Amino acid sequence: MNTVDVLAIAAHPDDVEVSCSGLLMRMADQGYKIGILDLTRGEMGSRGTAELRTEEALLASKIMGLSARENAELPDARLTLTENSREVIASYIRKLRPALVILPTGGQRHPDHNATAEIAYAGIFAAGLKKFPVPGDIHRPDRILYSTSFQQQTPSFYVDITAQIDRKLEAVAAYRSQFGEAGSTNPVTKQDMESYILNGARSYGLQCGVEYAEPYWIKEAQRIDDPIKELRLNSI
Repeated sequence: MNTVDVLAIAAHPDDVEVSCSGLLMRMADQGYKIGILDLTRGEMGSRGTAELRTEEALLASKIMGLSARENAELPDARLTLTENSREVIASYIRKLRPALVILPTGGQRHPDHNATAEIAYAGIFAAGLKKFPVPGDIHRPDRILYSTSFQQQTPSFYVDITAQIDRKLEAVAAYRSQFGEAGSTNPVTKQDMESYILNGARSYGLQCGVEYAEPYWIKEAQRIDDPIKELRLNSI
């Protein structure tokens, strides 16, 4: 059984690649085992097929160096928190046993993205309940991050992905059915996807003094014991 240190959970194949694959690859570069749990196969997408997206996800997984990629096969365009969806997530958390989970933020255009965070959080909590009736030993990750890439949520911090940006673009480009000539533009901005990602990452990088970055939000306040050594800030 492949367990992972870091697990990104998203609604559709390609969501993680666009939003937080830079951090995943940075963690892999540091020796951590990384994985993705896609909740659906993207079968309701206007472009491509579920089978084709599965092939594209396999290619993207190789580019990113994933240790594991699973698909929960929940219904695309109909994601909602139910007893079944909570149990499915709990079973994968117990199976993969991540220390860190990355989720999407709410308030997004696609309802499935919003539902993913709710379903995942409920499943993560349930996975730590001793009497919860799914296979495996109890487990909860130590930390949950929320990817705020291309969202309105104010980030808690940024991660430098300058060394990973080329591979991020390559992983996104693996989804030719979604981002090839027929679907090359972002539906909201109408930018081509490479420019969309580069412009966003460059903008985030300007906020923290690097070339390219990804933004993340956490719910909890952090403990800092030495603000000089532990806070990387340029306040003025």
